[in-house]
Amino acid sequence: MEKSSSVYLKGDTLRVMVRGLTDQEHTVGGGQVFFLEATATPQKIGVAVLEALANFKTGIPHPADSAAWRIRQKEWCKIMEVKSWNSFVKDTKSLYITTEDELATITVTPYKNKSPKEGFEEITEKSRTCTSEPEALGKAILEAFDDCE
Repeated sequence: MEKSSSVYLKGDTLRVMVRGLTDQEHTVGGGQVFFLEATATPQKIGVAVLEALANFKTGIPHPADSAAWRIRQKEWCKIMEVKSWNSFVKDTKSLYITTEDELATITVTPYKNKSPKEGFEEITEKSRTCTSEPEALGKAILEAFDDCE
């Protein structure tokens, strides 16, 4: 089973989000975020991402309708400590972290920040893989932020 995490860089803060899978197999924020300073060492960044991947959740109830999605978005903003999605997206860099083989190989994919309305889009041709060694993972993440658009 694929496990994933999102890492966001906004200003001087890194947010490492635990993700999860709904009962309808859609990936969503999993309700927990690790906050780090943007100047954190690669080791600390790697450890936080590994912890987020280890806490990947399954069986999250899938929001039934648009009202439930709005509630979920408000909860997301609260745990991310942001006022709104629109204010968060502005000037934010985003990465998607995945592993399918129990952390033997981790893929780091940078995103293009299109707009608050359009969100983020994968730049798959700039994806990179690394091991689950925290230092190597943290370095891959820091390098991938340079590939974000």
